[in-house]
Amino acid sequence: MAPLFGGTLANPPQSIWEIWQESGQKPVDVALRWLWDQPEVSLVLSGMSTSTQLRENLDNADRSDVGWFDEQERKLVECVQRQYERLAPIPCTKCGYCLPCPEGGDIPRLR
Repeated sequence: MAPLFGGTLANPPQSIWEIWQESGQKPVDVALRWLWDQPEVSLVLSGMSTSTQLRENLDNADRSDVGWFDEQERKLVECVQRQYERLAPIPCTKCGYCLPCPEGGDIPRLR
């Protein structure tokens, strides 16, 4: 699974976007720094399509390491996670990896 949940974290639904706006944080920045904070993570791969995204991700990596994610950020992530779970109890990015279904179902659409 992609670190930004197939782009879902970068382009959140309105109710989640409002949480991010209130926090003053950027969802991509927090998501990548959360990954860098995990002791078992030594490499974070993120799809980038512009030089601006590349520079932002490099800057993010420079400001990230295990233990640098603070308690306020953890609470923000938990709040956002709860809202995602309310909106979509079964996490799916509609990537299509589960297709074709042997039973002919359109699994991403059925979630």
